Amino acid sequence: MQCGGCAKSSDRINMLCANCAGSTVQQKRTILMALWADVAVLREKSAHALESKDLSSYQIDIQALEDQQQERERCQIALDRERIALAKLKHHIAERQAQLLVAKTRLHGQSTAAGEADDGVDYIMEGLGRVLRWNEQNLTAMRRTKVLQLFQLFQLFPAPRLRYFRTIVKLPVPSSGQYEATEHLPPEVVSAALGRMIHLLILLPKYLSPLVYPHPMIFNGSFSTIGEQSGEGAGCHTLYPDGSMGFARGVAMLWQNVAYLCIAQGMMLDELDPVDSLGNLIRLAECPTLGSCAPHKPSTERLHEMMAESSAAMGGHPLVAMASSLRILPEYNPNDMPDHDGGPSPVGLSEWNVVEARPSFRQMQYAPP
Repeated sequence: MQCGGCAKSSDRINMLCANCAGSTVQQKRTILMALWADVAVLREKSAHALESKDLSSYQIDIQALEDQQQERERCQIALDRERIALAKLKHHIAERQAQLLVAKTRLHGQSTAAGEADDGVDYIMEGLGRVLRWNEQNLTAMRRTKVLQLFQLFQLFPAPRLRYFRTIVKLPVPSSGQYEATEHLPPEVVSAALGRMIHLLILLPKYLSPLVYPHPMIFNGSFSTIGEQSGEGAGCHTLYPDGSMGFARGVAMLWQNVAYLCIAQGMMLDELDPVDSLGNLIRLAECPTLGSCAPHKPSTERLHEMMAESSAAMGGHPLVAMASSLRILPEYNPNDMPDHDGGPSPVGLSEWNVVEARPSFRQMQYAPP
């Protein structure tokens, strides 16, 4: 009988000898040890994998926990700040309530003592009214002072010894309003005086604002003009005493402007002279309501009616005589005196520009032609 590992018999008997059996056992032992080694390696890998996975998840949980902790601390700090602010506001409200209670108690005590619930408000309104009246009085006094200073600058004051004349910047003007009939006043003197009146009237609105004259004026020395609101055509008149209808209309407009000024300062229309414009300005300087800028309404209405009647009366008659008033302008020479019957005396112009009354002046006035 032969071994099945090293030699086989014809009968194929699977039997091993001791040598072949030891080799087979050793081979299987080696394979088993290799399998055990593989199992150990796989076990180590599995354990390492499980440990690393647990560590990463643990680290993630720790980070999230720290973030939540920081958010909670931040919310806690904000809540503490709001609690502090609320406590301060509550304390401030308590103080204001205490002050309000004290003020109500004091006000109630004052009201009870005075017998009126709104005594504090009435007292405040009364004080404001006194301040308003005081400011209005100061403003009126300042306006009056400035206007009187302006009148003094123009030397506008009455001359008691000259009953028939008024003066402005030492230029005499007849108080009767008859500028053409004055034999001893050169037309240049009259026109210069009227020009100064227009100059004064133009300066007054600066101190007596608001003041708008019904007839616009232009200061141009001895050839100052006055006219209607349109300012065109025959509605504009030169205040030069040439005996024309335009001059008479201009003088009437000048009187209306002066009357409007006086009425705007509280004077009545009955207090004004119907022809003496310069005298009305002097009366305005003596008026106690000068500077108040409070017009007398009935007199204002009457003056508007008078101006409307005057405009209607002159509207149907064109001032054709205005051409004669315009023709004298290019021929005027201040060194030449008009030479006609009943003209002015040969006294120079410089002797007429005085304020003081002279005996010779009245003698010349009543002297026979």
